[in-house]
Amino acid sequence: MSYMSPNVSPVRKISDNRLKTGEGVSLDVYPASPVVRGLALLIDMYVYIATFGSVFLLMAFLGTFDSGSLERIGVIGTMVMIFLIAPMTVEFLTHGRSLGKWAFHLQVVRDDGGPVTMRQIAMRAVSALLEIFMTMGSVAAVTSLVNKQSKRLGDIAAGTIVVRLPEPAHFVPLVMPPELKRWADTALFTDPGSDVRAYGLYLMRTIATMSPAQRAQLTSEYAHSLLEYVSPAPPTADAERFIAAFLVTLRNREYVRDVRRHHRDDVQRSRAGAVPFEIGAA
Repeated sequence: MSYMSPNVSPVRKISDNRLKTGEGVSLDVYPASPVVRGLALLIDMYVYIATFGSVFLLMAFLGTFDSGSLERIGVIGTMVMIFLIAPMTVEFLTHGRSLGKWAFHLQVVRDDGGPVTMRQIAMRAVSALLEIFMTMGSVAAVTSLVNKQSKRLGDIAAGTIVVRLPEPAHFVPLVMPPELKRWADTALFTDPGSDVRAYGLYLMRTIATMSPAQRAQLTSEYAHSLLEYVSPAPPTADAERFIAAFLVTLRNREYVRDVRRHHRDDVQRSRAGAVPFEIGAA
């Protein structure tokens, strides 16, 4: 077959810096880079400083500060409200987002990918007073550049991380090539693992953007790597159609297994809840 070339490059994992849950499952989200976080922070700081200046000028115009002590109290209170309470409230109501994060598709989550709690939000906000507002972001910038996950001190203390949300994408689902359906129904398949399957799905979604030479090389190499997971070999020399048949078969069989498992669980729950020997039945 045309894709059975001996010169095959191994399938490599592009990055292992993905977020992992407590069970060790890798999520398709990655830490935000320090540059993007800095740009988002500039937007947030501009909003907070502009709000602080507007509120302070309004209070001064209305004559709220009749004495020096009241002026100091007003300034401190306004700063606490805008630089501490406001960011905490915004992140809590938006589940870890802000205007700057929204503009760059960022979100604050726990280290295991879950939603942040109020305690974690408070720790990040208090830390931000020192490492962002009082130092003009210099401490946060240095920390995020040194940390491999671009965390600042507040993230390290709170156990949080700022991630880059994936862009919404719509892909046409893979379908079984008609000429390979009979072969796929009788062939023996072995799951190559989630990483190999994810790479294959990514490859099939992006081959339309590749040059013909690159498309042929990558699909041929990947198809060759799948041959050890299926028997007998497919009756086709078209690498792309073989890959589609392989991935569709695994997807369909996994779906059938899940449906059967859920059905068994429902039956077992109904049996466990049944009254034995109809005792107590009316």
